Amino acid sequence: MFLLTIIGYLVSSTISLLDYATYIVQKSIKSKSYFIHDLRGKFDSYPELSNEVSDPNRGSDETNPRRNALSTDVLLSLPDELEPKFENVRTMDQLFERSVQINKNKPCLQYRPVINVHKGGEFDIPEFGPLHTETYNETFVRVKNLSAGIVELTKLNSTDMLGIFEDTRKEWFLTLQACFRYNIVVTTVYASLGDDALITAINETQVTCMLINEKALGKFIKVIQPKCPSLKYLIYCTNFHKDESETLKINNDVAALSRAGVKAISFNEVEELGRSLKEAPAVKSKSEPDSVALIMYTSGTTGEPKGVVILHRNIVASTTGLNEGIGNDPNVVIVYIAYLPMAHILELVAEHAMFIRGGAIAYGTPRTLTERGAKPIGDIAAIRPGVMVGVPRVFDTVKKGALERIKAGSPIVKWLFDAAFQARRSALLQGRETPLWNYLVFNKFRSLMGGRMSLMISGGAPLSKESQEFMRVCFGCSVVQGYGLTETCASSCIQNGYHSFSTRSVGPPVPCCEIKLLSAPELNYTVHDKPYPRGEVLVRGTNVSAGYYKRPEITKDVFTSDGWFKTGDIAQINPDGTFTLIDRRKNLIKLAHGEYIALERLESVYGNSPFVMPSGVAVFADSYQNFPVAVVLPQMTYVKSLKEYADMTNEQIIANEGLRKTILEDLKRVGREGGLKKFEFIQDVALAGDLWTPENGMLTAAMKLKRDQLLQKYSSQINKMYKKK
Repeated sequence: MFLLTIIGYLVSSTISLLDYATYIVQKSIKSKSYFIHDLRGKFDSYPELSNEVSDPNRGSDETNPRRNALSTDVLLSLPDELEPKFENVRTMDQLFERSVQINKNKPCLQYRPVINVHKGGEFDIPEFGPLHTETYNETFVRVKNLSAGIVELTKLNSTDMLGIFEDTRKEWFLTLQACFRYNIVVTTVYASLGDDALITAINETQVTCMLINEKALGKFIKVIQPKCPSLKYLIYCTNFHKDESETLKINNDVAALSRAGVKAISFNEVEELGRSLKEAPAVKSKSEPDSVALIMYTSGTTGEPKGVVILHRNIVASTTGLNEGIGNDPNVVIVYIAYLPMAHILELVAEHAMFIRGGAIAYGTPRTLTERGAKPIGDIAAIRPGVMVGVPRVFDTVKKGALERIKAGSPIVKWLFDAAFQARRSALLQGRETPLWNYLVFNKFRSLMGGRMSLMISGGAPLSKESQEFMRVCFGCSVVQGYGLTETCASSCIQNGYHSFSTRSVGPPVPCCEIKLLSAPELNYTVHDKPYPRGEVLVRGTNVSAGYYKRPEITKDVFTSDGWFKTGDIAQINPDGTFTLIDRRKNLIKLAHGEYIALERLESVYGNSPFVMPSGVAVFADSYQNFPVAVVLPQMTYVKSLKEYADMTNEQIIANEGLRKTILEDLKRVGREGGLKKFEFIQDVALAGDLWTPENGMLTAAMKLKRDQLLQKYSSQINKMYKKK
């Protein structure tokens, strides 16, 4: 064993020496173009990331505001302040039209039509045809036809409302642009939102027309329409029909809605109606920067959803800020893979940022990203994206899937990966590439992401250091984190994709806003803490929303009279002017001995166990107890790779007491490695067999745990764990 260790060390050291020599030669030949973005800092000089701005009204319990180095004197909120080609663009319809004028025949929308569906198993597997592309000009023609058809059919026009209750797809995007064209306010509702929340959103906004999927027609007949008298029109997106019975069901649903006084018409028919008009209906009043663009209902982890009022200037500012914040590179292939919910502000803003860059948006779904959920190949392999945005759950899944392949390999494969990973991580921190290690190991990983991935952006929640580091090392692209909320139109902070790689930071403020911290002394966070100021994050800028629809009291609670939004998130300011999220007020629990624990942070740490599915650990705490407990979804593929569990069914695994104890010990291990304090260690764990999804109400559409629902579902197991102690 000792001899093998020595041989392994000598082999890896030799490869690393040859790797360094290859790097020197290639760098001298190719220079700057040889490097991925965040290694070019060796060539480019960057300004300080953010600067402090003096505030004469600053209180003793808050910091001075900090601004991006690009906008220290004046916040930059308009596209032409950073990109001259977008002169005088002030609203979302203007942004799209200018993008069309600039890019004309370049690819705009891409998608794969379904040509068959393979039944069986837990989910149906769609089979796709070749990737279809529509240019900017072709897309614009479709938007014009669709907008005219919507107005002709529904008589909606400026400042009226239209709802969207549909998964992310090209029709979602086209409908949004059609409404912007006529200054129609779009009310967005997550497609996975529960019926009660959907009914609340419809009745609160009194929408008369909604875009839905044909699969939801039956639900609208039985549950929604009877409780929503304002609804008069449903525009439905069609799916692939494998047999005539499916078509017949849709026709029957349409007829039943007609008898109830609701006209249901297909998306294609509305588009054709607009195309057939000799003259499009006139716009009553064009959108202005202060016109309402969206009322976006957030799913929320607790309570009923709230409608966030988002103005045109909010989205324009956020899109501008996000685009500038991540940096730019003319060599990057701007093909963006769109699969997150467009009813989530992160996805909506990211797609529009691609228009400033003249990129293409290619649509996929979370289930069909890889060949496991699609035929003949997955979305990533077909689209070969250059830019990808995700939430931590997505990237944790990617990481765990890759590690499972490695662990299933031979001892030589495992050794080679470990040696390569350590060598490449060390090299990246020194600001250099590893061409030989890439050839031997990491080019295979890069091919898993389509081969031309340049930039990955994580948002929605903090991404663990381990996952961010793994993706940067293995996939050979810039991997950055951002921070934002629906109320700040997705953009508050973001790491620049062209600065040196770092983890546990969400970067500086984007150029359109400023950020300060407010002490939270009841949680032991103050702006006077050493070595770093800590406190609640407050954001002010053109990206900050106008408040909550018809909720003046809640609006008053979190939007101050001088323009600051209280996020409820706790952060620290780092020496380089970036921010690190460390806690969240709403998920802090005080234990019986008086110490606070942050449930989301613990879940992030415990999620690093190989026994746990991505986002498959929920930590619970009782203020009358001295310790937390957890419910865990076991990672079945990993568990079954262990000899003693290989032949067990999923049900037998969940019921296995030995495995439960093993998982508990491993969670304590990752807790120690994650630097958790003694009172943060879970003392018991229960295993769960049912997946947590947005469809069954256990996750939000942004893939965050819905704690109240999980607590209700597993209350008996949680009570038993506390009684045992």
